[in-house]
Amino acid sequence: MQNFKSKILNAVLIFVFVLGWVFSGWPQLPGTNFPAEIPKALATGGVIMLWDGADIPQGWTCVSCETSDWFYGKFLMANSAPGVGGGADSGTHTFNFDSDTPSDSGSDESNGGGGGASYAGHTHTWHISSQSSDDIRPPFKNLKLIKASNPATLPGGIIGIFNTVSLPYGWSYYSALDAKYVRGDANTNTGGAATHFHTISAYGDPTGDDGGVGGSDFGASDGSDSPTASGNTLNNSNDPSFVTVKFAQLGATSAPPSGLIAIFDDSSLPSNWTSISGASPYVGRLLKGSSSPGSTGGASTHNNNASVTISSSGEYDVGLALRYIYSSIFSDPNHTHDVTYTISSESSFPSYRDVILGQFSDPLQLYMRFRLRGVRLRGSVKLHYENDKTRPDRRVFAVTVWPWLKKYYESDIKTLSARSVSIS
Repeated sequence: MQNFKSKILNAVLIFVFVLGWVFSGWPQLPGTNFPAEIPKALATGGVIMLWDGADIPQGWTCVSCETSDWFYGKFLMANSAPGVGGGADSGTHTFNFDSDTPSDSGSDESNGGGGGASYAGHTHTWHISSQSSDDIRPPFKNLKLIKASNPATLPGGIIGIFNTVSLPYGWSYYSALDAKYVRGDANTNTGGAATHFHTISAYGDPTGDDGGVGGSDFGASDGSDSPTASGNTLNNSNDPSFVTVKFAQLGATSAPPSGLIAIFDDSSLPSNWTSISGASPYVGRLLKGSSSPGSTGGASTHNNNASVTISSSGEYDVGLALRYIYSSIFSDPNHTHDVTYTISSESSFPSYRDVILGQFSDPLQLYMRFRLRGVRLRGSVKLHYENDKTRPDRRVFAVTVWPWLKKYYESDIKTLSARSVSIS
């Protein structure tokens, strides 16, 4: 009996000692630099996240659902400051004439007469008459961008960003954005393509090269004619400069976890959020979904292989008498030209907005991990701060003296400082 009373007294003394240690702040840990006071409400004002549901959750506003909204139809580029962005969903190039190679060869002499036959080996000066403007958007998925004004919790179904392979409790990988770029809109449609090409048409100036005889009358190529040509450029990848991030969806209402990355359209981030987008690997890159975050790729410009060669059709189809007689001099009426153009480099970015990526750090959780987690006395006392798995929307501060357990919910904690915890 005496031994049992001694154990009870020992447990009570341990409990009193530990609480005294916590509330007195002793011993002070070297190198700590906690704020004087941390409010219980975790500030998350101005946070922008992603949503794929029909109805916007209470307390949030869609900023991509109307055509006048800032993020409507826009991809997201990480940057050191928010901005209007740039880019275009479709584009063209400047094609500069480089060379003309005829299909037959000869003296290519000119007597300056009009209406005569063109000599073999003659060339033209070529001009672009038309080119296609083609969609350069990479594979994407539309999502609604929703903005909160200081929410205490995040609604179930919300989609956030992480830069780690492992995810916090309650979050699961959002595979719908795997290998796709995120784009703001009012719907959840997909679109874009992996590559694109351009179709061009061109015409050549008349040469005026003739042999002083009626070439067209004898069926040879008439130097006064203007040939045409058309063709396609090679395919070019639609990947702009990108960085992979891990998109994840929250299963049930919960407080924001440490490590969560959100989107901001203001340079002043709320408390407990730190910008990470002003440096490598994020700055100047569009966001692309992947289960392996942190990879980079793509290119800021493209030129569809830098050059293209298109071929003209025959200039004349009738009568070959003159060609037979003077085969080494006059052009075959069915001769062609291979025309080469160089292609300018143009932007690879579709229409985008510059945004800040901010990463959340839970001050309470960080404090408890540093100060309290894993502290034990005689193997019977443990102090820690954890998510309550039975109530994912709440977190608890727990002081355990075996076999008793006391939990204080975050909503019961008024303030937390480097030296004390005030509990209501």
